[in-house]
Amino acid sequence: MEAGRSSSSVNAMRTEPAKKQMCRDRISSLPDSLLLVILSLLPTVDAVKTSILSKRWCNLWTQLPHLDLQFSPESFTQNPHHVRKARQKFLEFVSACLILRNPDPLQRFRLSFNFYERAKHSAMVGVWVRSALERHVKELILDIAHGGENVFYRRRDMYSLPSSLYRYELLTTLSLIYCEIRLPTNPLGWRLLRSLTLTLTTLTDDLLERIFLECSSLETLILKDCDGKSTRRLAAPNLKHLTLDDLWYSLKLSAPNLVTLIVYGSVSRATHSLKDLVSLVRATIILRDAGMGYYNSVERVANNPLNRLLMDVHHAQVLTWCNCCTVGKIFFLRLTFKKDIYVDCGFLPSDGETLQAFGNH
Repeated sequence: MEAGRSSSSVNAMRTEPAKKQMCRDRISSLPDSLLLVILSLLPTVDAVKTSILSKRWCNLWTQLPHLDLQFSPESFTQNPHHVRKARQKFLEFVSACLILRNPDPLQRFRLSFNFYERAKHSAMVGVWVRSALERHVKELILDIAHGGENVFYRRRDMYSLPSSLYRYELLTTLSLIYCEIRLPTNPLGWRLLRSLTLTLTTLTDDLLERIFLECSSLETLILKDCDGKSTRRLAAPNLKHLTLDDLWYSLKLSAPNLVTLIVYGSVSRATHSLKDLVSLVRATIILRDAGMGYYNSVERVANNPLNRLLMDVHHAQVLTWCNCCTVGKIFFLRLTFKKDIYVDCGFLPSDGETLQAFGNH
């Protein structure tokens, strides 16, 4: 009996280290560089929460190269009716993050929230943007219409960018949503800017012309849900990638080095005039109302904006468009493509017999 008890004690002592080994926190033992990679995959609000795990995690988030600050009510209140209190907590959280984060350079700063009290929020956003610039941020994303409806925001004053942003010279990526752009008389400092996204803003020929002239490194331009008036053709000799998404602005552009083009929206607003696209490799045109009955006759199709747009992109090696079968076959026959061009239309039949039948029309 005594020997049995002794044997049990020995076995327990042997298994104790094994249990400790199994319960050991392997994640916390990883080097900071790997832990920061893991944290960078989380929204900043969740990354900050890891500071309560242990001393090892306490200040780790302050070394993050990215700050992704997106307002989400459920992250700041358990009551869905207390959105205003949640928003106030979010504003305090953003300020605290920028104060507590170490002064090392920022790779990316993203701010997304509903800018509904212009007088109150404008000054705060300005302070946050300047704080990011002081940390030599490379990528700046400002979404001041986060969670709102486009129709609503068009009736409200937009956020005016601080003058310091126009002089800032280290930006490589800039995305502005519901921001008013007032270019200064002095030259822009965006000589390193490679990617620009403008959403829910007003475009002018002067604005785009200065961007093309003064942002010599600009290769990617995305314009989404913007309005404005265009009266003259602009030149973008360095632009390689262009996306036009549901614009109320007719872009007239010469882009000899453009490689990819994407156009979304409606036929009635696809009035863009794109010339000299001699380097175009891939063009994607997706128009949601191209199949409306109005366009189902050759006479009407011949003069509609989609026809002219497709003729502008005839240099493309790969052309993808989406519209109805009737419109699709007319354009398919009207265009003269090179032999190595692949045309993909979700409504066009792929069998040779049917395509041959199209040729008889």
